[in-house]
Amino acid sequence: MGDTDPTLADQASEFAEVLGYLWQEATLATRSKGGLPVLPPSQALALRLVIATEGLTPTALAAEMRLSRPMVSEVLRKLEEQGLVERRRSRLDGRSVVLSATDRGHYVRESFRSGISAAMSEAFESLSARDIQRIMRSMPALDQLQKHLSGIADREEAAAAARGRGA
Repeated sequence: MGDTDPTLADQASEFAEVLGYLWQEATLATRSKGGLPVLPPSQALALRLVIATEGLTPTALAAEMRLSRPMVSEVLRKLEEQGLVERRRSRLDGRSVVLSATDRGHYVRESFRSGISAAMSEAFESLSARDIQRIMRSMPALDQLQKHLSGIADREEAAAAARGRGA
């Protein structure tokens, strides 16, 4: 890790910042256009995962989000306060807790999805056809980048767990 080319490291850092700003601005445009609640990224991700996975438990959500159980509990508490998510007893065993999105949660998620599409479409209209082609041609590389980042996260989590066990 200490052998990283400084130029490559600077480029990677700049790219990560641009992606963060791009998502931040797209999210702001979507919220403003649709009058949607302000959901921090962790809450937006949690809502998306709860909607996508029927019968998701808080523990499984924590694993999916790669966050500690207490951090996810706080995220869920905030989503519950806004009426977006609810906890209920599992129909299978009556003991475990499963998460589900409320009607309002589904509405907010779908409004955000359609809003982000509209905001990005409007932004794309201001780009040249050549710029749009360049962006679209970069998608396979971005998919690979995501897979590599996921692998790094998995490796680091495993190393941290091994250190915690004294291995």
